[in-house]
Amino acid sequence: MRTPEVRRYRPTDAAAVWDVHVRDLSEAMPIFSPAWATDLHDVERYYLVDGDFLVGVVDDRVVATGGFLPTDDETVGLRRVRVLPTWRDGEVVDDLVGTLEALADRRGYARVVLDTNGHLQQRNRAVESRGYELVDRRPLPEWGTDILYYQKWL
Repeated sequence: MRTPEVRRYRPTDAAAVWDVHVRDLSEAMPIFSPAWATDLHDVERYYLVDGDFLVGVVDDRVVATGGFLPTDDETVGLRRVRVLPTWRDGEVVDDLVGTLEALADRRGYARVVLDTNGHLQQRNRAVESRGYELVDRRPLPEWGTDILYYQKWL
């Protein structure tokens, strides 16, 4: 096995990106619907015009995904950061998020925001260990948890 590589999304990654998304959330979330992620069916249009989208690859296999979109002149929102269950404890997601943050910084953004939920405790700890601050939480009774809002100044 080689070291994980982080690179920009390619159209040939489409099926693998969808597979990572579905496998990650269907295992991690008590409630999950693939219909919630229509943006992943057209990554080029949703992400590559104003934002970016990266994949983490090991041995030519996409094992992690993530992108960002601007929310205002100084802020980008991280989106669709996913990882195959067998790679959750690896460095590939940390490398991917670090690369997204560096890209945002180089493009002149000063802040990164993201949201997650209380069911994803391992991810929330990882987000906080990367220097993100919990700035808000709102109840999501239909999921039996809260939506958590984080930010990080670059």
